[in-house]
Amino acid sequence: MQTIVPDLLWTAAEPLRVLGLPLGRRVTLVRGDSGRLVVFSPLRPTEANFAALRSLGDVGVFVVTNLVHDLWFDGWFGAFPEARFVADDVVRAGHPGWPLTRLEAGDPTLAGLDFRLLDGMPRVRETVFLHRATRTLVVTDALFNLTVPARGPGRWLLAAAGMAHPPGPSRLFRLAIRSRARFEASVRGVLGWDFDRIMVGHGGVVEREGREVWARAFACRTERRGRLHERGGFVT
Repeated sequence: MQTIVPDLLWTAAEPLRVLGLPLGRRVTLVRGDSGRLVVFSPLRPTEANFAALRSLGDVGVFVVTNLVHDLWFDGWFGAFPEARFVADDVVRAGHPGWPLTRLEAGDPTLAGLDFRLLDGMPRVRETVFLHRATRTLVVTDALFNLTVPARGPGRWLLAAAGMAHPPGPSRLFRLAIRSRARFEASVRGVLGWDFDRIMVGHGGVVEREGREVWARAFACRTERRGRLHERGGFVT
């Protein structure tokens, strides 16, 4: 486990291919104001990964952030019976056999974090999080920050998927947007948060200028209605 901010923020990554795409998978762990750990995008459910997580402290919550980023959660339920697994109501309904509880504001285990649904994407329903203590935005599939091979089929596949110019959303993610207005309002809402770093579910950590990265990544979704402000916000 790599420490990003001592006693507050950690990450690790493992190789993962999806439909031939070398996406990898990255776990993010933060310590909330309650002192307990909040886990996003867990890795393979192995004894080594269980032990690495337990070594950091008391685990309070695993977050299922969207309808599709759900790999391996079921292997963690039995290993951490003391933790809760939370998701929004639509994600819960999409996983009827899972022991999920409602993601809601005021949850004491999530104290120190803000969250916002990226609206207008009913088939994804991604919720993104701000860890205020470390000024860190946590996303799973909204942004990819992959290392693109210099040549070969991996490069071609990533280009076809719209992932050859990271960090940014994939072509599939963009196609999932059904309400441009609602999605753009969500993007602007995230830009209202104070963050510098972005933790992603696939690829490398965005260590600095996170708000500017977020604004650039989604400029294509708002360019018809406004322009990109020099500080990274959208104005109409």
